[in-house]
Amino acid sequence: SSITFDGTGDYLEIPITYTSNQFNFGGDEFTIECWVYLDTVPTTGNTYGLFNNATTHGSSVYGSGWQVDVENDGGTTYLGWQFWTDTDGVSPSDAVNKVGRQAWSPSADTWYHIAVVRDGDDFELFVDGTSIGSTELAFDIGRFLGTNGLWIGCTRSDAYAAQEFLDGNIDEIRISNTARYTGSFPAPTT
Repeated sequence: SSITFDGTGDYLEIPITYTSNQFNFGGDEFTIECWVYLDTVPTTGNTYGLFNNATTHGSSVYGSGWQVDVENDGGTTYLGWQFWTDTDGVSPSDAVNKVGRQAWSPSADTWYHIAVVRDGDDFELFVDGTSIGSTELAFDIGRFLGTNGLWIGCTRSDAYAAQEFLDGNIDEIRISNTARYTGSFPAPTT
């Protein structure tokens, strides 16, 4: 059975500390994948956080880590990722943020298999085994420097508060330290 989020404040946390290497990708290959079911599709100006292992540049530890989300900007829905790295761990002016997103037209009440894959310097987004676009980027993702762990079903604010809650379900989460998909693939069925 899947994890159900009602969009009003619930999320799942996997506790980790910044001294841990869990989910810290640096410049290595990875795959973040799951099944997502949206009860509603985000409306203009709204974001649903899927995974968040990041601190933003405005936080007390500046920017580090990564995030995957579904957002609606100007009436267009996107599947996206954001990565942060803080070059010196001290100054927020040194924090670098990279964003990749691809237009996507999800429907409510439908299951989708999504995957974010880094293969070398290629960051590719897949929905149901089909690439919806990629971004070439030579970038080392900063080590998560926060005091919380991996959050599922939301994003986090600069003050470490959960926000942008998912209205839907997530199932069969898999985070791998390899590029599992380098082209279209049959979406898993189980």
